[in-house]
Amino acid sequence: ELGMASAKYRPLTITNIIKLSVVNSQECSSFETKLNHMNDNNWVLPMFMPKFSVDYSFSYNSTIVNNLNANMEIPISPLFVLDKQKNINNLRENVLKVELRQSKMKAMNDALNLYNLLFEEEHLAEVYKMVINKACKLNSNDELSNEIIDNMKISLKQHLITIEEMSYDLKNVLSIPQEENIKLTEDVFSSKYLSILLKKIRHIVNDKCFPQSPSLLIANENEKAVEEENNIRWIYNSVSFFLNLNDIINFIQDSGHRLSYGVKINLFNILELFNVGMTLSNTDGIMFSISTNEFPKKSPTYFINSDNSSHIVSKNQIQNQYKHKVTVLYHKIQMYQEQYENISKYIPK
Repeated sequence: ELGMASAKYRPLTITNIIKLSVVNSQECSSFETKLNHMNDNNWVLPMFMPKFSVDYSFSYNSTIVNNLNANMEIPISPLFVLDKQKNINNLRENVLKVELRQSKMKAMNDALNLYNLLFEEEHLAEVYKMVINKACKLNSNDELSNEIIDNMKISLKQHLITIEEMSYDLKNVLSIPQEENIKLTEDVFSSKYLSILLKKIRHIVNDKCFPQSPSLLIANENEKAVEEENNIRWIYNSVSFFLNLNDIINFIQDSGHRLSYGVKINLFNILELFNVGMTLSNTDGIMFSISTNEFPKKSPTYFINSDNSSHIVSKNQIQNQYKHKVTVLYHKIQMYQEQYENISKYIPK
């Protein structure tokens, strides 16, 4: 302790760990960056970007007539869905916020686990040092006692190496320079955060008032976002103004040539695979067409378990897994607290 006091070091408490783990988490900063960009209006202009297409047709009437047309389409219908597009962005923002909360919990959990393991290793190393020092002062000539002391010295070295490794990992997690010394100053069990956490979990488990799991919140928000997005996509592609680009060249060369333009309207989808449309043209009148759907309907995916698996699960499964994990966590904490209190009775402060 005198050595540590004379050196420069950063004291780490539970509070510091929680703050540093969240602030320095790359995943959290990535979500925050995405959230900041959600407030931009960059989504407006792409809705009105022109689309270019090429179609080929032929007809046979004693001779084969080939026709290759290049068209430019400018969406008109986005004018009617600007507000709804903003609603989609709001839903996406909600999804990102829930994912940010979940990533913060993961970052805190990883850092606190490492902190706690390092605290235990340091405590065990101090116990080994104390026992070895006292045993060496006895000057025992008993062969078995000397063998035990030698084994304890080797174990102490192992614990010191583990402490060095864990300190390196903890500094990386918290973005603390490796050359900087750290000192753990607070036991997790004596932390106010543990007592607050225990009270919350006890209330949840005893009263069976489980909140929705973060994974389920993401699934719900994602489902709403996908449903809204599908509606917008349909309206967005429902009406567009088109201009035949081939005719522009002919018009420039011959001012008497008519430009071909008009309006394209999407009527309905067939099994979400094909689109039936109608074209109103100044040269060809009314035409009907069938084409493949550019935007197939998406289905919401429910995922993100603690093991980061990506298989699809139902909402009930997500919530039941969450309830089970919270209940098991509560029983674990109860057991560890009881064990800690029993051991504390026999160890001087």
